[in-house]
Amino acid sequence: MEEKSKIYLFMELEISSAEYTKKKKEIIMFIQGETGIKLSDVIFKDDMFMTQVGKFSKAELLKKYKKQNCPEVNS
Repeated sequence: MEEKSKIYLFMELEISSAEYTKKKKEIIMFIQGETGIKLSDVIFKDDMFMTQVGKFSKAELLKKYKKQNCPEVNS
């Protein structure tokens, strides 16, 4: 069985919850149309964890994403 790669786009974009799903679909379709790359998901700034110095915490972000959205994602 062939393992498929997944591509996730993490964006610093503040967005209302009403626009969340629509904007995700638009971005996924745009990226695929322009590059041919199919994104697995788009994660916006409000879903991201920040460190005390203001940087994105990649470890916490991945842990949250695995737990809530995509348990099959491997580190």
